[in-house]
Amino acid sequence: MKRAESLPERTCLISQNPFDVTGTHAVGINSLWVWRSSDAVFDPWEFQPAATVSGLTRFADVVQTTLRRERMESACE
Repeated sequence: MKRAESLPERTCLISQNPFDVTGTHAVGINSLWVWRSSDAVFDPWEFQPAATVSGLTRFADVVQTTLRRERMESACE
């Protein structure tokens, strides 16, 4: 994040590992869980991903939706 000059709230980890998602959320970083198998179960921790996708093809849709929402929110400020 330092190299990219980003902030935790403007950063998102993308992972298929629920443990990664839980850890990043615990330190204030958004996460997206790639749920590649219907057999996979998200660990029953306190933290949940900001979004879950079944594959990387759905990832683009999630990013576009999030960006649109952020643009609308900043326009209303």
